[in-house]
Amino acid sequence: MFIFSKTTTTTAATLLLAFAGITTASASSDDPIAELVELNPGTSYTQMQADLSAYAEANNTTVHAVAQEALKDARGSTTNNAASSSGFRQAVPALPAGRNRGDIFVTPANTLGFDHGHTGLYFSAEEIIEAPGKKRGEHTQSHRMSRNNVSASSGSVLLNVKIDQATKDSVADWANENLLGRPYNSNFAVNKFGSFSALNCSQLVWHAYDVAAGIDLDSNGGPGVYPYNIQGLRTHRNLPYRELSKEITMKKRSLIALTATFLLTACTPPPALDGWPEAKLAGNNLEDVEYALYLSPQVVGSTPVDRSYLALIKADGSYETIRVDGLDNGGVFWTEEGIHFADKSADYLLTDEKLEKWSLEKSDLMYGYNLHPDGSTVGLYSFGSQKNQGYTTQVIQRKGDDFISFPTEGSYYDSGICPDGTVVGISPTTGHYKNDGVEEKILVAIDEKEEKEKLVLNFPNYHTPANDLHCRDGKVFALGTLPEENEYGSYQYGDVLTFGLETREFLAVPVTDEEGAPLPLTHEDGTGVAHAQAIDNEAIKDGKLSWYLGNTIYETDVATGVTKELFDISATKKGLSNSQVVFREVDIVVFSYNQDEEIQMVRYDRSTGQELDRVQVDGLAEKTSIKMIPRGFAAKPLT
Repeated sequence: MFIFSKTTTTTAATLLLAFAGITTASASSDDPIAELVELNPGTSYTQMQADLSAYAEANNTTVHAVAQEALKDARGSTTNNAASSSGFRQAVPALPAGRNRGDIFVTPANTLGFDHGHTGLYFSAEEIIEAPGKKRGEHTQSHRMSRNNVSASSGSVLLNVKIDQATKDSVADWANENLLGRPYNSNFAVNKFGSFSALNCSQLVWHAYDVAAGIDLDSNGGPGVYPYNIQGLRTHRNLPYRELSKEITMKKRSLIALTATFLLTACTPPPALDGWPEAKLAGNNLEDVEYALYLSPQVVGSTPVDRSYLALIKADGSYETIRVDGLDNGGVFWTEEGIHFADKSADYLLTDEKLEKWSLEKSDLMYGYNLHPDGSTVGLYSFGSQKNQGYTTQVIQRKGDDFISFPTEGSYYDSGICPDGTVVGISPTTGHYKNDGVEEKILVAIDEKEEKEKLVLNFPNYHTPANDLHCRDGKVFALGTLPEENEYGSYQYGDVLTFGLETREFLAVPVTDEEGAPLPLTHEDGTGVAHAQAIDNEAIKDGKLSWYLGNTIYETDVATGVTKELFDISATKKGLSNSQVVFREVDIVVFSYNQDEEIQMVRYDRSTGQELDRVQVDGLAEKTSIKMIPRGFAAKPLT
């Protein structure tokens, strides 16, 4: 983070001294963004709000919810009025030589009265890699330099991550090859997300171990990692050279979902499975299966994160779980052919007779999985980590036995496929799309013939609460909200957004009731519009966009924004952790779960709202025994 000046004469023995306790910032807790700015010197309110907004959109939550989580993390990760200060230049010893390449140092560091700490990597026994922050009043770029230029003031700790040295060598080499020369990022509150084009100190260390070793060094989760979060350092300051055990640190990178997770509660290991999906699924019969649910891992502690699960759910609530290779945010859809799904090493098609598998290594974070009109499958992978390649954004289309794979710049947090096969996505402006100083989004489309993406248009920085885009007659439709002018920058009232693929026109029309009053797209508790699957775009019908919020199904005229309530449903309650809805020609299927409730699926008549049937899945928590998040959801096609 920062280069600190020397403060007192000391010896190596003083490395075990602790520092003062935690106090909170003076900013009013009524405005968490303002307090985050105070706790992250060098940031602005506008920048902080924009970073929180991007993170909230990627995780389908609200800015307010992310801000509260980030603030809790910041308060527990900084010390106010710390004793050490970069303004005093007294004698302090330099960092000692490192024992191993890839070791980590953490030292106190004070900026404007707040001690975030500072951290870096040992590239060799004598050289370190760091993102130093300000030096002589100016921000410097991340660099490699002699350890003798870094002070080891009282309270400093050296860390040896207990994994094989070859892996630690790869961490040091990857950081040296990929993370030098980057400008400084003042925002620690949301530093585990984005393009990593600018870095702060803990972001550099966390990112290097995350990409090169698959290890999450953040001890408390959340959107940001501070130096004192590196494996709970604040509670382990009793050794000058501390070892971080493999069992503590082996966690997979994951975009942290800030909604409550579905907790699979049993403490025993997962049940033994006879090999990979082929062995488990041999001779499976889908006749009695009604729903398919993809369960993705979030943070699993010491359990190796090499698994996701596909749950096959029957009408009576019984189910089978099928272990597949790990994939975060995994998708699934169901056609007359069978159940289509994927993991980070293959694509699958499950039928009554067999499981077909097509092997291909991909990144481990999916943001869309759709059926192409020609029968092929299209997977959108954003900011996932791919073996031997680091973070990757890519589109992968499988046509028969062949794959078409190409990298993209767009992040595709929101996506869909048009009837003519055009793949569309909404993305933040990153890379060559970025317009410095302008906060906006872009709509991009995949040029299938040239196998590359093309920019359709730029538009204002809307948050799209449901990640599914719906396409009709050369136009793409979505619901979107802009930050309100209040202390939270909250999203509440919104617009129906229309994008012209050929005309490149953008139109935003306020969503109102039949009397012209604005309708909220977000509840006060932070829950928002549910995902509405875009597999067949049945959410768009006769110029109306159907959507689901709370206990109500709405229908909005995409031309006027006028919205009417179709009917209330009782499948869920406000405050639900997650929900998805499938709009079909004659019915609506609502999937929901809550932190303290079992999964349920309820089917309604689309015309009347009458409940047709309900399936509750009991005991799935005890089956798999790790923290999972229900992600992809599919219903058996209507006959």
